Amino acid sequence: MWKKTLALLLVAFVAANSIWPATVSASSDSVAEPRVSLEEAIITARAAVPELEWLEEADFRAEYLDGSWRLMWSTDDRKQVSISVNADNGRLLEYNLWDYNWGQKYPPLPLLTEEEALAQAENFLQKVAPAELAACRLQDSVPPRPYLRERSSAVSYSFTWQRFANDIPFNFNGLRVTVNGDTGLVTGYSCIWTEGHVPQPSNIISEDKAAKVAQEAGKMELQYFWPYAEYGKTEKPILIYSAPKLNSIYVNAHTGEIYKPWLDPRYAGEAAVDEKLAPDATLSPAELAEVELIAGLLTQEEAEATARQTFAIAESYNLQDANLVLHRQFDEQRHWTLSFVEDREEGIRNRIYVTLDAETGEIYRYSASVPRDSDKGTISRSEAEAIARAYIEKMNPAKAQEVELVQPELGTEPDRPEEYPTSYYFNYRRLVNGVPFPQNGFSVSIYAGQEPLVTSYNLTWVEAEFPPVAGSLTLNQAHAALRNKYPFHLEYRVAERGVRPLPLPTPAMSTAATAVDANASSPITLVYTQAPVPSHMFSAQDMQPLNYRGEPVKQEETVAPKDVAGHPAEADILFLAKVGILPVPEDGLYRPNDKASLADWLEILVRAAGVSENERKTFLYLDDDLDETRDLQRQELAVYAIRALGYERVAAMSNIFRLAAADAEAVNADYIGHVAIALELKLLTLDGDTIAPQAAVTKGELPGALMQMFRSMR
Repeated sequence: MWKKTLALLLVAFVAANSIWPATVSASSDSVAEPRVSLEEAIITARAAVPELEWLEEADFRAEYLDGSWRLMWSTDDRKQVSISVNADNGRLLEYNLWDYNWGQKYPPLPLLTEEEALAQAENFLQKVAPAELAACRLQDSVPPRPYLRERSSAVSYSFTWQRFANDIPFNFNGLRVTVNGDTGLVTGYSCIWTEGHVPQPSNIISEDKAAKVAQEAGKMELQYFWPYAEYGKTEKPILIYSAPKLNSIYVNAHTGEIYKPWLDPRYAGEAAVDEKLAPDATLSPAELAEVELIAGLLTQEEAEATARQTFAIAESYNLQDANLVLHRQFDEQRHWTLSFVEDREEGIRNRIYVTLDAETGEIYRYSASVPRDSDKGTISRSEAEAIARAYIEKMNPAKAQEVELVQPELGTEPDRPEEYPTSYYFNYRRLVNGVPFPQNGFSVSIYAGQEPLVTSYNLTWVEAEFPPVAGSLTLNQAHAALRNKYPFHLEYRVAERGVRPLPLPTPAMSTAATAVDANASSPITLVYTQAPVPSHMFSAQDMQPLNYRGEPVKQEETVAPKDVAGHPAEADILFLAKVGILPVPEDGLYRPNDKASLADWLEILVRAAGVSENERKTFLYLDDDLDETRDLQRQELAVYAIRALGYERVAAMSNIFRLAAADAEAVNADYIGHVAIALELKLLTLDGDTIAPQAAVTKGELPGALMQMFRSMR
């Protein structure tokens, strides 16, 4: 069971956090049955990843959601695959592979370079989406950043192709592929493609006119902002422009009007249906079991009939959406989610949503549009609760006996007829062994207008084995444990935000004049409060996390070097600059032939190791009086490289090392071990039979030495 649950949680996570969702349903008055069967979707999915032979033996689950088949495989050794196939045209929409190797160690650099991973991604797209790839352009990406230590997980390269039409980028359309840098496997893919006529860029308004329209629709506002100050300092206000509508205003290039999209641009459209695939008789046992399970559930028509009969849904309501979905905790359970819509006069639409068990027909959720016949309530809360209680007892009499009403806070609802609200909400929580289980129970909304009625009903209930209460901490024990970790303390509080404390008496004032009447009303109260759990702070301006000084965490911008073409270390320089390890001046001039300072080398090593400036002294065994501005010597490059690799204890034993170079005596006696190890790791190379230990190092030699350090850790 655990692996199935994990698979579903992973799929849910990807669906909730994916930058490009797999598919989007169109708004319509009816929902067609899927034109691509589950068997055909499985064949399409497996043909896309033939290298995953283990799918044949894996557990398998499927669901029909938003017009696509979502297929999921899982194994006992923590392999998971999720693939989405458009149920209308058979297009592969999304693919994700998880292969967990907990405890495995990886070298700093992945096996594949960025160029090799890109080739893998392009080969995959040529197989699954060649026509779409031809209409796209590869976007810039940043390869995984290495560190001077082993990794505990694999790294991935992510590539994005933006769709273009008429040499114009097609927003929110394109392809994305993820490649595992250690195995070479494609582990992720998504395709967002809008079908339909693409208007030509002719007879359009000018850029200036469009800018004026947008400026008028979303005027910026000049504001002052007062940054959070570090303790003991006073920050000055800064002047900013507030432009809340800047990225939400679009102007129609043909009409000059503000563009208001009526349809989500991610909608996959009505592409041509691929030729029907013949059912594959070689489906795995798990895949066949899932096909049989879904075949035994209520059909879409049966689910619709159950919903209409249960809630007396009129024929004027058309079925708009119908999805067969997995229960997110129990993968043997399927739900039908149905959406009905009724078009009324003056563009008004009434809606009804129903969720029911796809096997038993048990109702889990119901909601309907709230009537518009009254702006005044006609019943009290207790009368409305009687309606809600009767409703849950009618819908599910057994479960209704296992819940209790969650009472609202006193004073939150009026109890006078002239102030009755037009709606009430009631929450009934489940009791298990006499203990509340708030995540389970019923919730009911009541419209309290001229004709009171239920406008929403929700049942959340799981069948599970609950642990006994015996052995748990008592309430007093729980409070004591919490208090021990977060103790109480005294502080003054005010009842309302913005109320100022009373002024304190000053020494120059007399006691009589400054005495405070103990019986006088005061907005200040001395209280005990429990210490809060520490949390992150964010700038109210840009929502970046704040450091302990109250400053926004700044993301370091990388600058590509412009003067390294043809240099022997060009590839290493470009890579390290791209991942943010090699600092490059804002003008882009790295000057690889200039002499490197000791500070240049130390900074690169600290960045590569990912240690803070406060840790650099201990990490690299730095002396307090070290002059970091002087030129870096070859033997010093070796010393600090070996220390950064963690070999200092051995390297410091100089008497156990021997150097065979002609100028070995020129090496500092304390550095003999470091130089010997550096030569063995090819961080330094001999010039004939000489080391030249005191020769200056150029800035162009530093990236090559660092990359060799990474490679030496394979």
